[in-house]
Amino acid sequence: MGAWLGLPPSKYPAVRPQKDGGVASQARALELWACMALMNAPGLGGVSCKILYETFGSACAAAESWREWTDIGIRESVACEFGKRAWLQCAQKDWDAAARYASNFLLYNDAEYPKRLRDLPDAPLMLFYEGLLNFLHGPALTVVGSRKCSPDGILACRTLCRELSEAGIAIVSGLAVGIDSEAHKAALGHPGGTIAVMGTGLDMTYPEQSRALRARIVENGLILTEYAPGSRLRPQNFPRRNRIMAGLSLGVLVVEAPDKSGSLITARLAGENGRMVYAVPGRFGSPLATGCAQLIRNGAIPVFDVSDILWDLKPQLQAEGALLAESAAVSEAVEPAVSGEDGNARIVAFLRENGPTHVDLIGVRLGLDASKVSSALLMLEVDGMVRRFPGMVYGANS
Repeated sequence: MGAWLGLPPSKYPAVRPQKDGGVASQARALELWACMALMNAPGLGGVSCKILYETFGSACAAAESWREWTDIGIRESVACEFGKRAWLQCAQKDWDAAARYASNFLLYNDAEYPKRLRDLPDAPLMLFYEGLLNFLHGPALTVVGSRKCSPDGILACRTLCRELSEAGIAIVSGLAVGIDSEAHKAALGHPGGTIAVMGTGLDMTYPEQSRALRARIVENGLILTEYAPGSRLRPQNFPRRNRIMAGLSLGVLVVEAPDKSGSLITARLAGENGRMVYAVPGRFGSPLATGCAQLIRNGAIPVFDVSDILWDLKPQLQAEGALLAESAAVSEAVEPAVSGEDGNARIVAFLRENGPTHVDLIGVRLGLDASKVSSALLMLEVDGMVRRFPGMVYGANS
């Protein structure tokens, strides 16, 4: 497999292969190369790329089987152009840029590829990243809004994002100035953390004002993009970025947005893909509140405090907790599980005995990781078993 595709001359280590440096590394490098070929093929869009991948089982197999594409509805002209390697120059450019940047990358068939993102009909076949992948494994909420935000919008954004991240929910946004940046900053340093999705390659920071914030996120969060290093800044990249933001999340929260806003596109994409849509009503008569008012008229849930989101997401958060518990059960970790009923009972009993306690101290006293305790506390909070106080302090409800 892979004889027709070949591999460009760049050495495998330059594109961060598997640690063994052997056959698995070459196979991974070839799969990345095949993804670049498909995504640069004239006439192939994201939906077609995913259909080809799922039909043939891998990007490499799909590329090698180009003569069979017409059997699944791909136009013969598109298949023939692929067979003539019309993609080669652009794919080579992406490959060389990724090699120079020594990028980290995820492929569609990687175990760490975000499960929710796979649900998109045009899910990207490859993702480049910097930072910590563990933020992909818990519940997430996308937060977007106006670049020219008001003091009221900033206060709402900071409060909601801090409390959501304290509850173990990752905050996803787009690294733009305004509400995006405020959302990232408020979530940093809390258990949920933050994920920034870029509309450029990792070798560029856009906007430039977000460079310092990006450095903080790399250290304590996660940066994601579907664009290879060297990709040019194009206006059409940002709606595509928005679909990834929505795809990573259980829902989208719009804090402030005028009538014509990219935030409304993100909300629409979320709704089309079965995600929840939330909106902060905003100040009466403010132009920045008109987009949120429109969303609420169309069925978005108005948000006055964090409980509006937590209660609405209760079924999804409970399902997320069950998935995390299942994952923990099959892992090799020796740490006691905290996701099940016994773990939750231990936490509630501890809080009843000791009174309101900071999440970190709960973990220390029970010998559990703080992020796992936060996930359990989130479930207990939506079930009404515990109450959250300011500063990540929790107490048991009577």
